[in-house]
Amino acid sequence: MDILPELLDTLFIAKPSVDPWPARFFILCVSNPVSPGERRADDPTHMELRKALSRAGQWRQVITVASSDWKHRKPGFAVAGMDLADAVALARSFNLNTIFVVEDDWVSVIDCGDGSRTPLGRFSARLHAPEDEPRCWVYVIRLADAVLQVKGFRDANPGHRLGQPCYYVGRTGLSPEERFANHKAGHKACRLVRHHGLDLDRGFVEVQSRLSQSKAVALEVGLAARLRNEGHAVWQK
Repeated sequence: MDILPELLDTLFIAKPSVDPWPARFFILCVSNPVSPGERRADDPTHMELRKALSRAGQWRQVITVASSDWKHRKPGFAVAGMDLADAVALARSFNLNTIFVVEDDWVSVIDCGDGSRTPLGRFSARLHAPEDEPRCWVYVIRLADAVLQVKGFRDANPGHRLGQPCYYVGRTGLSPEERFANHKAGHKACRLVRHHGLDLDRGFVEVQSRLSQSKAVALEVGLAARLRNEGHAVWQK
């Protein structure tokens, strides 16, 4: 059986733990992790797998197996204390086509049909905490020069050089276009943008994928600082 190409880009999501991962363990997921749709932790098949592992007395850790874009994810378990044959047999009893094995931080996909192994690379490079999920966009809005008449904005930008444009820098879980529309409509809006926002300015933020909260904050703050250093007036909170 050929391994689905999408499985080669699989991510793993688990809450951080003070205990190290075992040197060798398997990851079992009750459905194809890259297929569309979600399966919840209370999915009956997932719960049956949990019961089977409990009866066997195996070490286990809840883990989510996800597509590389985080859009498709399925609940699973990391399991230690069994050999490959037992792990494959358990997987087959749940009609699983593939499982993952991690040995000394190297992860591979195991075909439960023919036993073939496809290396994926470092497990630690594919492991993420839930808060790493890329949810945010950073966006920049050009403000009309009339915003300089607002004392609070003017006071926040003592280094503004005459003639340099004014900007608002923010982050959002919506698309930048939706967020700008909300600002202008007065929905959870910044008054400066509502009254003085001209349009999204894409010149300062290159084409980007969604970012985790921490990376978005860092980019937002860093971009605002860079614009101020260049003499622009910026509002960023």
